[in-house]
Amino acid sequence: YSTFNTEDDYTAGQTKLTTEIISGQVPDILSTDNLPITRYIARGLLEDLRPYIESDPELGPDALVPGAEKALEVNGGIYQAAASFSISTVIGATDIVGDQMGWTVDELQAALQKMPEGAVAFANATRDDMLYYVSMMNQNNYVDWTTGECDFNNEEFIKLLEFVKTFPAEINYDEETYVSEYRQIMDGKVMLSRSTVADFDEFQLYKKLYGGDVTFVGFPTTEGSGSVASVSGGLAISSTCEHKDAAWSFIRYLFTEEYQAGDDEGYNYVWGIPTNQKAFDKFVENAMEKQMGTDEDGNEVEISHGTWWVDDGIEIELYAATQEEVDQLLELINNVTGSLSFDQDIYNIIAEEVQPFFEGQKTAQDVASIIQSRATIYVNEQR
Repeated sequence: YSTFNTEDDYTAGQTKLTTEIISGQVPDILSTDNLPITRYIARGLLEDLRPYIESDPELGPDALVPGAEKALEVNGGIYQAAASFSISTVIGATDIVGDQMGWTVDELQAALQKMPEGAVAFANATRDDMLYYVSMMNQNNYVDWTTGECDFNNEEFIKLLEFVKTFPAEINYDEETYVSEYRQIMDGKVMLSRSTVADFDEFQLYKKLYGGDVTFVGFPTTEGSGSVASVSGGLAISSTCEHKDAAWSFIRYLFTEEYQAGDDEGYNYVWGIPTNQKAFDKFVENAMEKQMGTDEDGNEVEISHGTWWVDDGIEIELYAATQEEVDQLLELINNVTGSLSFDQDIYNIIAEEVQPFFEGQKTAQDVASIIQSRATIYVNEQR
């Protein structure tokens, strides 16, 4: 379908595919990347894989990591097979943001008051960057494709729009004045960092940058932890498929320990956090395995398994994960709000209608009401 894309519309192929699917021309197996599967699920177009997983002799009811199962679950069903996932979240220093996951815009603003004068919430972020992030991280809270209900006209969404407006329209990337996010964090000029957690390395990086304990505080949200899981390379079976067992025999391989844990030579087919519980246990075991060497005196010591080059010659050495770090990652995994669900058309409505507010022509309440009306009409037209 990418052959239908043009220079003016690089999503034309996806639009054509979605139009055909909604009209009933559904392939037996779909690659779910970039597809609005929440919309498909609401229309009953995708097969619930939970019964297949639970009855599979190699998998069974306990095959999946609980956090992964929660991330893949929609209305009690699992509609795509995926070998791994990552978690989109926000990280901050524990002594500033606290030790709890999940917070509101008001709580974020209160924490910002603890920072040195002139510090900002996020580094090198424009209004458009933050608006995209707001839409991506919170869309499940505002749109229910099953019922057709939308909830943009609420106090928390209005506060988020007001928060987004505080960011600059553009960033000056002049080489002489530009300062990297990493450097700004180390200098105490930035409170938070948007992060995609897929292993322990980035976790260790931010502990070094912030100079101490960090909290996966998440993005401000109306409910939940403010951290969402994202899967890639997922496969789904259409509900109209005539040979569902055959389709399942193909896509089930993504869920297996064999596929996710890698071969005997250590080659791993997947990037990110495994969804299979046995593969996840090996993932943790490997992360905690220390690499040993000898120092200049001949003593056996732990050595780094990698280096993260920050900037200005600053290097951060990475080591085996500690039990404390494993426990913190497990807590994050077990508290994901759900799976990342982003509908480009919903975002386009938000981005279009919010501009008069950014330009001072309308209030946040005004544009929230318009977004609520347009989004509700659009969602119900698509159901």
